[in-house]
Amino acid sequence: IKGLKNKGFPVFVVLTGPARGFVKEKLKENKIPFIHKYVSNIYELIPLYQILDIYLITSREEGGPMGLLESIACGSAVVSTNVGMAKDVIEDGINGFIADDFHYQSIIDKSVKFIEMPIKNKLDILQKGRKNILNYDWEIVSEMHLEKVYKPAYNFINRI
Repeated sequence: IKGLKNKGFPVFVVLTGPARGFVKEKLKENKIPFIHKYVSNIYELIPLYQILDIYLITSREEGGPMGLLESIACGSAVVSTNVGMAKDVIEDGINGFIADDFHYQSIIDKSVKFIEMPIKNKLDILQKGRKNILNYDWEIVSEMHLEKVYKPAYNFINRI
């Protein structure tokens, strides 16, 4: 965020979830405006994702992250490190962006690439992201697991 601000881009950070004390202190220290909203249910997240120009995932380790799926489903552009399922969901430059490494400059570079794109290209990325994210609906994922994992295991056990 600081790198984008230093390049002259107007930045405003939206934080959710508990705590965030360290992040808020760093934002204040760098004179970066922000809001912090603790949401009590997922439906409160939807408008917060929808106001974003870019959802940044800067983690080195993540279980999902769930915010990846949620943000794309809500129509936000994503710039992510190669963490969790990011490479499974994002085709770099097609439906989102994956930083080349975990260095902050890679995240800045991918963010600038999106910011400076013509609006038509931005909309294309957002539409491709939304279309792709439908593949991660629980009904589709559970059906895939049933066919690829559970049915073969069941058939194998029944042959024994």
